Amino acid sequence: MAYTTTPSVHDMPTSLSYADDMNPDRARLRARQHLEHTKRRIAGPMDPSAFIDKFLPPDSECLVDASSRRLSSRGAFSAVPSRAETSAEIYIPLMKALNKSTKHRSRCHGYVFDITATRTVRQDKRGFMKPHICCYTPSNLETVKAADVASRVDLGYAELFIHVSSDPSRDFFNDPSPDVADRSTHEFLSRSSSSYRQTHIDEYFGQHMSYVAEIFARQSRVFIFSIAVHGSVARMFFWDHSACIVSGAFDLRAQADILCEFLWRFSDRGDTGRGHDVSIQRALPEEEEIFRDAIREYAATQLGEEDDLEAEVERHYASGKVYATSILHQGFSACDENTLRYVFSRPIASSTALAHTGMRGYWAVDVATKTVVFLKDTWRELEAESEGDILRRLHNLGVRNIPALSWQGDVSWFAEYPVPRRKFNVNELQTTIGSNFTSPPWRCRVDGVRATLHHRRHYRLVLGTVGRSFGTVRGTKELLHAGLDVFRAMRDTLEKDSRIHRDISAGNIVLVKEPDADVRRGYLIDWELSCALNDEGDAKVIGRAGTWRFMSIRLLNWSEPDEHRHRFQDDMESLLWVMFFGALMWQPHNYSDTTLRDVIYDFFDARIWSPSGNLWSGGFYKDLYLRSRDALPALKFNSESIQEWLDTMMAYRSPPRSGASKFKHKWTDHAFIHQVWTDFLSTHTLETANRVENVPAEVLHTSDLSSRVASDQGKSPPFPASPPRTMSLTLEGALDHGSPNTNSAQLASTSVEVVATCPTTQHADTSAPRRGAKSS
Repeated sequence: MAYTTTPSVHDMPTSLSYADDMNPDRARLRARQHLEHTKRRIAGPMDPSAFIDKFLPPDSECLVDASSRRLSSRGAFSAVPSRAETSAEIYIPLMKALNKSTKHRSRCHGYVFDITATRTVRQDKRGFMKPHICCYTPSNLETVKAADVASRVDLGYAELFIHVSSDPSRDFFNDPSPDVADRSTHEFLSRSSSSYRQTHIDEYFGQHMSYVAEIFARQSRVFIFSIAVHGSVARMFFWDHSACIVSGAFDLRAQADILCEFLWRFSDRGDTGRGHDVSIQRALPEEEEIFRDAIREYAATQLGEEDDLEAEVERHYASGKVYATSILHQGFSACDENTLRYVFSRPIASSTALAHTGMRGYWAVDVATKTVVFLKDTWRELEAESEGDILRRLHNLGVRNIPALSWQGDVSWFAEYPVPRRKFNVNELQTTIGSNFTSPPWRCRVDGVRATLHHRRHYRLVLGTVGRSFGTVRGTKELLHAGLDVFRAMRDTLEKDSRIHRDISAGNIVLVKEPDADVRRGYLIDWELSCALNDEGDAKVIGRAGTWRFMSIRLLNWSEPDEHRHRFQDDMESLLWVMFFGALMWQPHNYSDTTLRDVIYDFFDARIWSPSGNLWSGGFYKDLYLRSRDALPALKFNSESIQEWLDTMMAYRSPPRSGASKFKHKWTDHAFIHQVWTDFLSTHTLETANRVENVPAEVLHTSDLSSRVASDQGKSPPFPASPPRTMSLTLEGALDHGSPNTNSAQLASTSVEVVATCPTTQHADTSAPRRGAKSS
C-alpha cells in the first residue's frame, strides 16, 4: 500500500471525475496491464446453468415470483442479429429486449437497462469509452442522466454492465469441444496467428476489465457481474478479489432462457446478493461534523508554514460524502464493547489491480474518541498472518518506527451483527467466492497454465499512526533522518523477530510530525508482505516481492525466481534506491527536466521480457551505475551533504576500484552501515527547507498494476514494457506516465493509485444512490 496524497478536486479535470488513475491518456496501457495482471486468475468455461445456480441460487420466493411476474423468454432476443457491422446494431435491440415489460411482467424487475456508450464526449477514444449497456435502479438512472456526459458517474451507479462487439470472432475465449476429455490441456484464452486480431482481442478484453476495475474503485463491492456479447453470442462473468469466473458461451437467439434466468435471479437478490458491501453506510450529520472538525484539527498539527490547511482537509473530506462502518474486533464476540465505529470520506490511497487486495486507505475518525486514525480496507490472504497480528507482535518486541495498531477485524456480510454475544463463523465473513473453484473438471488453461486462485477475506485495519506521504519531504535533513528511522525499523524487526519487510518503497514510508521535533519521523508501513527468515537468512517464502522501482538488482535479475529467496540485504538496497529517488525528485541538482525524466524511466522503470525464464527482468541501469558512475549523465546535487551521503552509501553497496579496501565487505554488516548513517547525521549540517519540484508529474507516474509485484502474482510483474536503452537516454517507446494535474509529491509511490471517489455505490460527484429498491 502506498500512503499517497489525493489531489485537490479543484486541480482535477471534471471529465476524470477527480480520479487520476482514470486518466484517458493511459487507458490503452491500463487495459493491457489489467489483462496481463489478471489472466492467470481466470477460470472457465463454467456451464452457464451451473454458473447461475452457483452465484445466484434460487429460493422458493424467486420460483413463485417467476411464475407470476417473469416475462416469457421465448424469442426474447430474436431482434439481436447474429453478426453486424457496428456494435450499435447489437446493443440497441438488445437494450430494448432487456427493458421489455407488460403491466405485470418484466425481464429484470426493479431495474432498467440504458445505453451508456453514447453518453460520453469521445465515444471513439479509449479512456472516454463507457460500457455499451449498464443496469441501474430507476432512481439511480435519473441521477446518471442528469450528470454531465463528461463525468464517469455511470459506473458509480451501475449494478452490472454489458460489453458488446458486433463480431462473434472477437470473443475473448475459445470453448473446448464437448468431446475433449481432459480440459486441462485446452487453451481457453483466444489465440490467433494474426497479431492484429490477437491484439484486438487482448485490448477488448482489457477494456472490459477496465470497466470492472472502475466499478470496484467507485463502489463498495464484494463482487461484480458483467456480460460480454459478441454478435448474438454471450458470456457471463463473475469478478471478485481472487478470480474471474467465466461461463461458457451461449447464443442469445437460440438460448434466450439462460440470460433471462440470470437477470431474473439477479433482480431478486438483495444488495448483498448483487455484490454490494452493506457494512458501509452513510454517516449521520453529527458524525460528519465530528469528522470534518477532527480532520482539520489534526491536519493543522502535521503541516508546515508553507502548506495549505484547507487544501489538506479537502484531500480527506468531501462535504455530504462521509461514510461510516463498525468494526468488530477480530476474534471477539459481537457486542457493543467489542465494536468501534469509524467515519471516513475520501481515500488517500487505492489499488486498482483486479484479483488482488483491493486496498483503500483513509484518514478516518473514531466516533467515540474523536481521534484521527488511518483505516486500511483490504482483502487479506487467508493463508497469511494478518497485518494487525504482525504489528502487535513487533510492538511487543519493541520494534521502533512502525505504525501503532489500534483495532482490526474481518468484515461480515451483514449490515448489523446477526446474533449478539457470539463470534461470527467463517460463513458469515466476507470471503472470496471465486477462489472456491481451484480444481473443477471444467477448468481449462489460460495463457498456458491453469489459474492460481488465492482465498482472501475482507479485512479492516486501524492504525493510530497517521502521517503524510514520503513525497512531502521538506529538505535534506528530513530525507536522511526519515530514511534512518526506516532503517532502524528494519533492523529491529530483523534482530527481534527474524523478519524482513519485502516491500521497502517510497510509498510505504509516512512522515509524522511529533511534538518538539524539528523534522518529521519516518514510519515504515504496510507489513502484509513481510516474511520470517530461515536459519540461513533467506525468506521462508520463495519468490520476489515488492515495488518494481525500488527492488534490488539481485531480485530484478533472477533467472529462475522459484529457486531464490528475499534477503535483508535486498531490503537495504531497496532503501538506498528510495533515498536516491527522493533526492532526484525533491533535492536541487543539475539535471534538466528532460534528462531527469529519462533517468527516472531508465533507472527505475525499464524492464525486458525473458521468454526463457518466463519473467520480466530489470535493474540494468542500477547495475551499470554501481559499476561506473559514468553510466548516468554527470549528477551534481546542490547540497554537499546529500551528495556525500549518496556517494558513501553507493560505495559501500558496490566498492569502487580505488580505495576498495575501505568499503569492501561492509554492506553486509547492517550494524556498521547504521552507525555510519548515524554518525553522518550528527556530524553534518543538513538543509531543512531546500525542497524543490524537479520534474513534471506526468513523466514520473506509473500504475500500481506495473509496479507492485506481490508474492501471489507468480513469476513476473504483470506489465508489458520497453527494453532499456544502452546507447542513449531517450523516452522513445516509453510508457505513458501520468496526468499533468497531479503534483509530483503524490508520486513517491508507484504501488498504488489515488482514487478520490467515495467508497460506495455513490460516486464522488453525485448524491447517494438508492440501492435495493424494487418496483412491483
